[in-house]
Amino acid sequence: MYARLREQAPVHFDGASYTVSSYEQVAALLKDERLCVDYRKVGARRDPRADNPVTRRPPDMMNLDNPEHARLRSLINSAFTPSSVRAFRPRIEETAMDLASSLSSSCDVISEYAAPLTTIVIAEYIGADADRHRDFKAWTNALLMQGYPMPTPELREGIVAAENYRSRPQSHPGIH
Repeated sequence: MYARLREQAPVHFDGASYTVSSYEQVAALLKDERLCVDYRKVGARRDPRADNPVTRRPPDMMNLDNPEHARLRSLINSAFTPSSVRAFRPRIEETAMDLASSLSSSCDVISEYAAPLTTIVIAEYIGADADRHRDFKAWTNALLMQGYPMPTPELREGIVAAENYRSRPQSHPGIH
């Protein structure tokens, strides 16, 4: 997606928002204090990037500016203290070794090792049951794509399904 954007439209406007795909331009924008990620600061009532249940709800931590972003981040950081991460290290190493032992001499290290390792470690760290790791990854991927500038019908379906599941009153089964 990003390679296509860089090639065809390094600064892409979809009618509601811009997507910038070059490193240099993104780095400059991130340092520009005139800009914000919270759409409410510019008078919008909803996230203009896409029309789906995710973008119609209030912004999450990733779409807030300081000081609110820093406040929420500090709450999450408290779960990732050096001692708690150190205590989880044996499980991370065990998972890494299990995944490594299943690799063939010719494999895609990202899709067969790095991505599953990340998903498993984060899912287990927050208490998701092992039988829900695939669901956890699918939901996370879909929610991260909420503002995708050129959504396919399949991507839109995945975003809506993940948000509908996230919005259930009992939350995610298996996440404690």
